[in-house]
Amino acid sequence: MAEGTTRVTRRRPGIGTASATVVFLALLAGNRFEWWDYRPPWNLFLDLVIVWLAVAGLIVVGVVWAYRLHRYLTSNRHWPWPSVIAPLLIVAAAVAFVAIDRPVDQDFDRARTHMESLAESMLNRHIQRIGSIRISDVSLSPVRVESDNCVSFTDSKRSNTLSRSGWLYTARCTPDPRHYGPLVQVAPGWMTYSQRGT
Repeated sequence: MAEGTTRVTRRRPGIGTASATVVFLALLAGNRFEWWDYRPPWNLFLDLVIVWLAVAGLIVVGVVWAYRLHRYLTSNRHWPWPSVIAPLLIVAAAVAFVAIDRPVDQDFDRARTHMESLAESMLNRHIQRIGSIRISDVSLSPVRVESDNCVSFTDSKRSNTLSRSGWLYTARCTPDPRHYGPLVQVAPGWMTYSQRGT
């Protein structure tokens, strides 16, 4: 009886690991797409905790999945269809992460035209700094003309005392990554930047 029960249990390996995979992928998705909102200075700490917890969980689930699949194949000699659910979920999540714009990208697309007008106005009128402004529901603080003539727009929502990130208007400048940190071009004349310890 016990042996028969064991065989029934092993007919569908992968259901449990698929369920666990959904939980950890949901944590990653929530972090990437900003499903929850927490304020500085906790945002950086919680982001790291959530990402590392989700990645560690997926690694553990992958090890368990491989072990159980190996045991099943050793006993039954044929591939169980539920075992492909977890890998398919991971592939689907990876595609979604690439294909779906993050909220930060949506914010930039929505505010870009007005940000560009403001940057040109500041450069033309020699306005060095604007303390705080809201453009198309995007909070920016501060907006300033840097020493190299780039205009930086600090993303208030995603910046804190330990790091500063946002967008850089580069139509009239050549930015130095040593000053701004990693730079990624997001549109002609625009880059994202991320500084630590500012």
